[in-house]
Amino acid sequence: MKVRGRMVCALAALLALCLVPLPAGAEETHTHSWRTDWATDDYHHWHGCTDPDCRTLVPGWAEGYGYHSYDNAWDRECNVCGWARAVDPGHTHTWGGEGWTSDETHHWRQCADPDCPGVVPSRAEGYGAHAFNAEGNCSVCGSSRIPDLNHAHVWGVEWDGDREGHWYRCTAPGCPGVVPGQAAGYGLHVYADSGAAECSVCGQVRYVDPNHTHTWGEMWRGDDQFHWRACTGGSCPGVVPGQAADYGLHVYTDSGTAECSVCGRARHVDPNHTHVWGTEWTGNDNFHWYQCVAGGCPGVVPGEGEGCAVHVYDGSLDTDCNICGRVRVALPPSKGDLNAPADADPRVTIVGRGRLAVRPVSPQLGEKATVVLTPEKNYAAGSLTVTDRQGRAVEAVDNGDGTWSFLLPEEEVRFRAVFPPAYLACARDEGCPADAYEDLSPEQWYHDGIHYCLNWGIMGGYDPVSFCPDERMSGGMLAQTLYNLAGQPETPGGSVYQGTGAWYDGAVTWAVGAGVMNVDDGFWKFSPGEDITREQMVLTLWRYAGRPTAAGQLPPFADARAVSFWAADAVRWAVDGEILHGKENGILDPQGKITRAEAAAMLVRFLEGPAL
Repeated sequence: MKVRGRMVCALAALLALCLVPLPAGAEETHTHSWRTDWATDDYHHWHGCTDPDCRTLVPGWAEGYGYHSYDNAWDRECNVCGWARAVDPGHTHTWGGEGWTSDETHHWRQCADPDCPGVVPSRAEGYGAHAFNAEGNCSVCGSSRIPDLNHAHVWGVEWDGDREGHWYRCTAPGCPGVVPGQAAGYGLHVYADSGAAECSVCGQVRYVDPNHTHTWGEMWRGDDQFHWRACTGGSCPGVVPGQAADYGLHVYTDSGTAECSVCGRARHVDPNHTHVWGTEWTGNDNFHWYQCVAGGCPGVVPGEGEGCAVHVYDGSLDTDCNICGRVRVALPPSKGDLNAPADADPRVTIVGRGRLAVRPVSPQLGEKATVVLTPEKNYAAGSLTVTDRQGRAVEAVDNGDGTWSFLLPEEEVRFRAVFPPAYLACARDEGCPADAYEDLSPEQWYHDGIHYCLNWGIMGGYDPVSFCPDERMSGGMLAQTLYNLAGQPETPGGSVYQGTGAWYDGAVTWAVGAGVMNVDDGFWKFSPGEDITREQMVLTLWRYAGRPTAAGQLPPFADARAVSFWAADAVRWAVDGEILHGKENGILDPQGKITRAEAAAMLVRFLEGPAL
């Protein structure tokens, strides 16, 4: 890996911060200049921007945006942009006489030929908009838009699912239908590896080509909730959405916006609908809001829902929001062990983040069993220890592919699986994410923190080849970093921060609204454009963690008196949790400016704790 001098970083630091593409999601004032060629996805076309560095293009707002147009169901090329779709010109559709296919707005007949190359809904027999009656049912296809509000789901033990996920079925009679994302057991399918055909949770089988490697293209795929990139590799057997590039929730500007601002997918929006707020909470990982109980509600944009606010917890280990009761998984702040859920198998201990599965599910005495370790994203399958009921070690052979095999000595054994973060298992070669930056070296002290932040998309570079690890961290950079860490949630209204048009405005608005940063709390006057100090960094992390109680006293650093009184609790918490380390000569340097490399190191200690 090449190491470049500081000249690029020094020059970059002299430029206005608005020119810095770090962090991801930053936007600046930009006027589009439209190209003459076309950009496309499966359904739409539009003209792109001629500026190769443009980062603000929303396809639905671009010049020429519209649906592809074909002469008939067998026409292969769009009449406007020339985009070619997969159509068998020799195929004649045989429209099925039973049952309808539909989405939120329309219904149509499907082709009964199993070899049909695909149906264009608007060209299909019976295509038309739903005609809802007073009961909320379409008088043509029977599709319902109003659920039975008095129905209580009774979750069974059998799985239901689709290509992407699984959930338990409702066994209650008269069930009007289950929304998968709200059903018990809902989750994406889990596979031991890219070659595994069977979901290790529900057992659903998928087709897998063990020789296929996904090649992510520019086109989007999606469903009602999520979008992801399509695979352009020939003969792709199918993509698991949660594992695809750019997988994420759709983002809408407001409740009246029909198109996702990321992928352009259109949803149904009723401009005449008025929300009627109920007393039941809904929410996501970051916010809660009241549900709309009005019939035919087209959906609520969280940031505009009644009662929308950040979840409130008593501390970093509190699992239930004090307002809405939503349960989260709370990780201990100073170690990497995951809290075991209440219904977890007591015979399994997980260190790190991952899942363990045994094949066969119920091995017999003396039978060979194989344990599959499936790490979560940005973690690695580390090690497995097997013991019997008396605690004696059972020999397990590492197969070298994330699986271990052993002979079952008795009816019950115990497992301890370790899933270290990817940065601890990094070979520090071309596969390291830091390799893309010419001014980073994998052998330097900052490797772990920068590897971690790049892996998770928490931090990025000044440009595609420069990370500038020795440059100072500004308040705007820290706000954007924590905003990235939070998943760039929708920003609640009412923030006292007044934007200036800078790239960090969205992040600072969120940080101030969430109580992570204060524009001026009487002690620290936060300024996005100014470099932050070490104590300001830990104060922000402490607030992000929920203001946990600081244990013990601050160790006797030579400059302990230099800690500002308003940051004392945060500094004691950070030192006790090994997030903030002292420097040479026994000093803490709380007023010292923090570099980007030091901030990355502090972030990995804050999020992962001491190394496993």
